[in-house]
Amino acid sequence: MSKRKLGRGLSSLLAGRAEAPAAHLGPTEIPTSSIRPNRWQPRTSIPDDTLAGLAESIRRDGVLQPLVVRKLPDGNFEIVVGERRWRAARKAGMTLVPAIVRHVPDEQLLELALIENVHREDLNPIEQARAYRQLMTDLDLTQEQASKRLGQQRSTLANALRLLELPEELQGLVSRGTITAGHARAILGLPDPQSQLALAKRVIKDALSVRSTEAAVVSIVGRIPRSTRGLREKPPHIRELEDRLSQAFAARVTVQERRNGGRITIDFGSHEDLDRLLAILGLTDGEELP
Repeated sequence: MSKRKLGRGLSSLLAGRAEAPAAHLGPTEIPTSSIRPNRWQPRTSIPDDTLAGLAESIRRDGVLQPLVVRKLPDGNFEIVVGERRWRAARKAGMTLVPAIVRHVPDEQLLELALIENVHREDLNPIEQARAYRQLMTDLDLTQEQASKRLGQQRSTLANALRLLELPEELQGLVSRGTITAGHARAILGLPDPQSQLALAKRVIKDALSVRSTEAAVVSIVGRIPRSTRGLREKPPHIRELEDRLSQAFAARVTVQERRNGGRITIDFGSHEDLDRLLAILGLTDGEELP
C-alpha cells in the first residue's frame, strides 16, 4: 500500500512566496559555503552511504533539482528544501549549486522541513515523533490542528507521539531500527521502564513479532500484583485530564490522586526538552536555573 500523501505538498506551501525578481529568473547559482542548514531540520542524521551515492551521482550529472533557500539578514542563505542535496554537493567538491530563493516565514520553515522528510520517508519513528512535537510546540498547535495541517489522521499523530513516552534507551532502539514502532507501542502497555526494557531485550533476543510482544505484555501485566495494577486503573476524568495536559505540553503527563491532594508529573526526554517545558511554564524568563 502506498503511503498516504500529506494534505498540502511543498509546491502548494511554497506557491506565491518567491522573492522578486528571483521568481522570474528561475534557479540561480549560489556558493555552497554561503548556505546554512535548516535550523529546524527534524532529520538528525543522514547515512554516509546515502550521501556517498548521491555525491557520486552529482559528481557525474550535477545537481538536477535546485535547492529551495531563503535569504538571511547576514547575506547568507538558509535551506528550506534540499539539505541532502547540499551536503552531497559539498561532498562531491562542488562550490556552486542551483537554488531558488523564496520568502518563507519562520513559522513555515519547520513545517516545510517536516513535510519534505515525511514525503521522502527519511525520518525514523522517533525523529518523526519529535518533529511532530516540535511542530505543535513552535506553532502552538493541538494534535487536531497539526493533523489537519499535515493531512493525517489524528490517531496517526497520537500514536507517533506515544513513542516519546518510552525511556531514552528504548527510544534509541527504535531510532536504530533494532525494534519497530509496533513493538514499542506494545511495550508501552507495561507500567514501568524496568519491565519495558526487559521485554525489549526479550524481543531482540527471541525475535518476537509484534503480536507475540502484545501477548507477552498481557501475560506480564497479569502477573503484576493486583494492588499495583489498581494504581493504573484511574477514573475517566483523571485519564481525560492526563490526555489534555499531555497534548498541552506535548509530553507524557501523569496525574495521581491521593486522599488529600495529589501529584502531577511531566516527563521530559532531554535537557532541550526540559528547556522547552520550562519555557511553556514561564520559568526561564529572567530566572537563573540550576
